[in-house]
Amino acid sequence: MTLEVLENALADGNVQAFLRVIRQRESGQGDDAYSIINGGAHFEDFSKHPYEGQRAPPGRAAGAYQYIPSTWAAVAKKCGFSDFSPANQDLGAVELIRGRGALDDVLQGRIEQAIIKCRQEWTSLPGASENTGYTMAQALEVFSKYGGLMSTETPPKDAAMVPLVPIFAALLPTLAELIPKVKLLFPGSEVSERNVKAVSLAFEVAQKAIGASNALELVQTLQTDSAKVPVASKAIEENWWQLTEAGGGGIEGARKADAEFVASKAHVWDSPSFWAMCLCLPLIYFVMGAVIGVWGKMTLSGEVTASIITGVITLVVGGISGYFWGSTTSRNKPQGT
Repeated sequence: MTLEVLENALADGNVQAFLRVIRQRESGQGDDAYSIINGGAHFEDFSKHPYEGQRAPPGRAAGAYQYIPSTWAAVAKKCGFSDFSPANQDLGAVELIRGRGALDDVLQGRIEQAIIKCRQEWTSLPGASENTGYTMAQALEVFSKYGGLMSTETPPKDAAMVPLVPIFAALLPTLAELIPKVKLLFPGSEVSERNVKAVSLAFEVAQKAIGASNALELVQTLQTDSAKVPVASKAIEENWWQLTEAGGGGIEGARKADAEFVASKAHVWDSPSFWAMCLCLPLIYFVMGAVIGVWGKMTLSGEVTASIITGVITLVVGGISGYFWGSTTSRNKPQGT
């Protein structure tokens, strides 16, 4: 995209208002937002990014849109910027919005969709990983306050999934190559809807582990800094149960499997769970028989005998009733609650 096109887009009232939506939590609405450093301090030299050439651990962001060094370097090179001036910061933000596929949404007033697409870029936006109370309603209020005009179109119900597909299609193969265990989150070469949440969470976990601000920076950092790979791998390993749960494993996967079994109208003896329960019963019979003297010789006090019997009955009755009642409750649970 040429600089002239960016300048024309920046002149649009909706684009100006959307930049204010981003600045609301990234830096501030005052003129001094352009010189702010993450943490509250300010820099004076606009000839370059204050952390130019440095890697970006947490806190190395600067400017009205909190650019980290690598992001600004990429934008500056692409757009031909020679300094870190307020004007170029604005134009750079427009380019990042365009890069997220959200510029047309902003121009047309589809602000909720634009926010959803851009929250991987600016993590303070509503619904993003580092958001702290900035709601969609507040963001839309800021947009209107600064002259933005919103579309009357109804956002699609699956709008939250819009930015995920192109991002993962481009970056997931590389991430899986660097961290092989990620491949277990999706069965084939493509990411299905069932796995999108799991893969999204995997990116988020790895980003936080190495201090990357977005998925692109995560992959770029892992490619250029091999020391970061085991850090990200360990984070994914430690959060594996969350990833498999998000992708349809764990409790949610069990609920789906149970629903599918019930819908199939199969016999109870066709269920692996039934046979697993049956295999456990002989052990229970053996313990109970030994305690009450059916076989073997055990000399136990009445209190110990009563405790064992109570424990076994509680275990059996509680486990079986809990399983069946729990699965029935989950099966009959209204959608969306």
